Amino acid sequence: MKRLLFFLLLALNGIAARALHVAIVASLPYQMDIRWQGVASGAGYTTAIIPAVTLNNLSLLDTVDILVVSNAMGALSPTHVNTLRAFLQSGRSVYLQGEYLPTQPGNAAFAQLINSLGGSFVWGGVLNGNLNPSINGSLATVSQSVSTLPYFWYGCTASASCNCAAFMLAGGQPVGWQFHSPGTGRLLFTSDQDWVLAANVYPASQDLMRNILVHLADTAIGSQALPVMAGITAIPGDTVCAGTPVSFTASAVNAGIAPLFQWKKNGINTGSNSSSYTTAVLSNGDGISCVITPGAGCTGSSAVSNSIIMTVNPLRSDTQALTLCMGQLPYTWNGISVGVAGTAVASFTCPSVVTGCDSTTVLDLFTLAPVTAHDTLSLCPGQLPYTWNWITVTASGPAAATYTMASQLSGCDSTTILDILSPVISRIVDTTICSGMLPYPFGGQSCNGSGTFMQSFVSHAGCDSLVTLVLHVPANPVVSFSTLVSCGPVGVNGKLYIADTVVRDTLYTTYGCDSLYHSLQITIEKTRNDTLRATVCQGEVYWFAGEPFEGAGIYSRLYQTPQGCDSTEVLLLSVQALPDIRIQGPDVAGKLCAGDSLHLSVSGGSSYEWFDDGSFLGAGQEMSILLSAGDNLVRVKGKDLLACSNTNDLRLNAANCCRLQLPNAFSPNGDGLNDHFLPVSNAHPDPYILRIFNRWGRIVFAGTRIEAGWDGTVDGSPADAGTYYYRIEGRCTGDLSLREQGSFVLIR
Repeated sequence: MKRLLFFLLLALNGIAARALHVAIVASLPYQMDIRWQGVASGAGYTTAIIPAVTLNNLSLLDTVDILVVSNAMGALSPTHVNTLRAFLQSGRSVYLQGEYLPTQPGNAAFAQLINSLGGSFVWGGVLNGNLNPSINGSLATVSQSVSTLPYFWYGCTASASCNCAAFMLAGGQPVGWQFHSPGTGRLLFTSDQDWVLAANVYPASQDLMRNILVHLADTAIGSQALPVMAGITAIPGDTVCAGTPVSFTASAVNAGIAPLFQWKKNGINTGSNSSSYTTAVLSNGDGISCVITPGAGCTGSSAVSNSIIMTVNPLRSDTQALTLCMGQLPYTWNGISVGVAGTAVASFTCPSVVTGCDSTTVLDLFTLAPVTAHDTLSLCPGQLPYTWNWITVTASGPAAATYTMASQLSGCDSTTILDILSPVISRIVDTTICSGMLPYPFGGQSCNGSGTFMQSFVSHAGCDSLVTLVLHVPANPVVSFSTLVSCGPVGVNGKLYIADTVVRDTLYTTYGCDSLYHSLQITIEKTRNDTLRATVCQGEVYWFAGEPFEGAGIYSRLYQTPQGCDSTEVLLLSVQALPDIRIQGPDVAGKLCAGDSLHLSVSGGSSYEWFDDGSFLGAGQEMSILLSAGDNLVRVKGKDLLACSNTNDLRLNAANCCRLQLPNAFSPNGDGLNDHFLPVSNAHPDPYILRIFNRWGRIVFAGTRIEAGWDGTVDGSPADAGTYYYRIEGRCTGDLSLREQGSFVLIR
């Protein structure tokens, strides 16, 4: 080892004009040191992997500009921590690797360094699984663009104040920090080393490592105080019904322990100096924001939060008009009996299916009077009597019969009056037809040319009639034909044609018959003007003409058909918003206990999947959840009719309950009050046994379920009044022992 240090010192001190030098503390048996060396060398830095014992002596790091402690689980002695502190105070920068437990060496050293250099840092809890954290600030853009890490296995959260801020967040929880203290170098830390170890698989890890080195190399940044960052949230959200109270909560980063809060509505001061602001006086489009000023001990300017623009839905009022027959009153409408017609005769209020806000519908009710119509028939006298709508009519004339039935249009009573006429027909028909209409049918005859023809008919009314036809037929027309081919719409005789067709130009004789037919065959080479309609879920991409589109809009492309005609294809793209998944359950007033079963329901989608701490429970709109001790995370994944999905979480904390309350008397007389002796408890002990003894020590009852008590009988007969003794033994959730004993009085 001494020989290794000797050659290392030669390597560190033997460079006169050089690039910034990065020293990486070895991470055997892991390979984080190899990953860091590869990225640093590729970025143009000189690099060396040094043993951990180098941290025993600050002078061994004289030629080092940037120090990377790459193993979170390697032992760091108090001497090592003092060396790191002195290295930072010399104006040079350090990357310190951590892991998901606060007690691991890298984590403990990071907290000690910050708290000794004027900052404040306290470790919190552990986050499980692949966290896929987001990168914030300049570390996400300088010098590489990296918004998230695809692999980050477990992590540790913490609370920090002055000059220490998170640059890496997982589900809103910080898992990586940067520390800026005036007069010292920069200190960066992440609470998982697996993302570095996986840098040979994920390019995003290499990009973030390069950005970290760039920030560590910029010692000017390290001497500046961190800016204050502010943000606000709204409950129940930014869309509410008119008059609904909304609670806004502000959060700040690097603003100290007691920052000042100034709330603003549409840029005007409102509220008090508090991290929360609640109001029910909101109008549609109101913007809420908060200005946060750092508290004592923190430098920096005030920060303005994001602005939440409120959507305030009105309470709707609509009118429904109905038309009924006069005989249909009274009428039941939405469970309301309406006895008279008119405007605003009833009203009904329910939540709107669109906004969820109260919607009131007012009923305007109108009635229809009976309808009367006339049916006129022509009958010859020999056709009587005549059956009409199952009525035998024996005489002609007006109002010969009357028939009443329900109208097919309105459903109301309709009366039809039959009027019977007796026509007599004898006439001459003088007509001219064109030759193309020959032979011309006339009664039972076939007329093949001009002439006079006579025919007896039975009229449509069934009466005999005599008709004389004087027929005129002009000469046949002349026919000509030509063609026209076009690659698009073409105009002929002042008319525009867009499809294959035959255009006929006809000349007429003085009798109105065709004398000349000129036919023009128009052939239009087909062009295409297609419209494609598509819908994607919010955040998805739709490929059209080889290009991705994710915003709603109208997009088009031009192309040529095989015949060389220009064609157009148009995409009408709409974006479906993700469903608003909401979990509803009973109002739990008291403490929840392990073993409790809660019945929950969900809304906002068309299908749902339930998960309890990552385990699939089932599908459906409702689910019963059996609580375990501690934090229970219920997650619902919902989809709408277009298969767009979203999730919502509900955290329920259940304690290990083991407290019993027992009565000192009971009266098993069948009156429904105190008829059984049993404990009152919200616990779920298993195993459990309740034994009851009489005053001579005989067991008169034994029960193994906490909800089963003694009904005051022994072997089916009422027990004597007096004093009895009980003993309860069992074990509650959380392995809590349950032992209770005492006495009570049976009252007859």
